[in-house]
Amino acid sequence: MVRLGYLHNAARPFILQFTSYLKEHYPEIEIEFKGMPYKMLYTALDDNRADLNIMLNVYSPHQQRYELATMYRDQFCVVVRANSRLARDCADGIELSRLVSLDLLLPSEKDFPGLQERMRKVLETEPSLLMERARSFRDVDSMYIQVETSNSVGISTSANWAYGSSKVVYLPIKGVDAGIDVNAYIGRSLSGRTLTACKEALASCQAYLEDFSVLENARVQWRARVSALY
Repeated sequence: MVRLGYLHNAARPFILQFTSYLKEHYPEIEIEFKGMPYKMLYTALDDNRADLNIMLNVYSPHQQRYELATMYRDQFCVVVRANSRLARDCADGIELSRLVSLDLLLPSEKDFPGLQERMRKVLETEPSLLMERARSFRDVDSMYIQVETSNSVGISTSANWAYGSSKVVYLPIKGVDAGIDVNAYIGRSLSGRTLTACKEALASCQAYLEDFSVLENARVQWRARVSALY
């Protein structure tokens, strides 16, 4: 038995590949799927609620206690209304200087441990941004609602785009490294043949994802979905 903890959207691009590999090569190993909210997943290995965790790389160095495999590179994006001027003018990317006077929404540190800190490191490369004015959101849906109904803009990982609201668009950030890895963290509860099987399945996923771009795939869907807007 493998208890697979995962963030739904982050794991979605390869969870089927992982499952298919185990079923084909190790049919005796069962998988218990444990999709969890971010905050719960953050401590799932420590609390022995999962054997393998698919998670954003937000852990500080002293928390990197587990063997990991990097699956793909995601990136932070600016989330704006689909029918906004920013969506039209910055379709190919937005510079952080465009955010200086805007109402900025960041994930709550309490509900998304480590994530806001990572985002701030990207955003603070623009010295004119007044980060103390940024507001927090407790879940992605509430961020979407605020962006859709006001002049606020959010910051989120691009993996959320393809499965989110059709009324927002994710703009890549230009001029800075806004990337963040999606990793598989291997718990100490795995051993023997099960550990070997999981490592092999993760390697097959890495090969599958070699040319994968979450953001570009989402942008293709975006163009097809809202091309009639302009």
